[in-house]
Amino acid sequence: GKWAEVRDNHFNSGVNKNSLRIIESAAFMMTLGDEPFEMELMDLRDDREKLQSYARSSIHGKVYDFWFDKSFNINVGTNGRVGRWYLQPR
Repeated sequence: GKWAEVRDNHFNSGVNKNSLRIIESAAFMMTLGDEPFEMELMDLRDDREKLQSYARSSIHGKVYDFWFDKSFNINVGTNGRVGRWYLQPR
């Protein structure tokens, strides 16, 4: 497929090969985002749009900046908030 072709062309030697080896052998990924994670606990019921924006940012980001085959990703927004998803008991 396309990914195999790209991998052969761009990750076959040098720094790219070494970088990919390090990424693939890591237990998890930490992503430092380029935008803040805007969310306050009180917004959970009051602002659905803000909740959806937070979920998108913290769960899958822009897609190209996450490594989805890892057991988990730690995602940090520019305001220092960590992207994680958890449910609060009612």
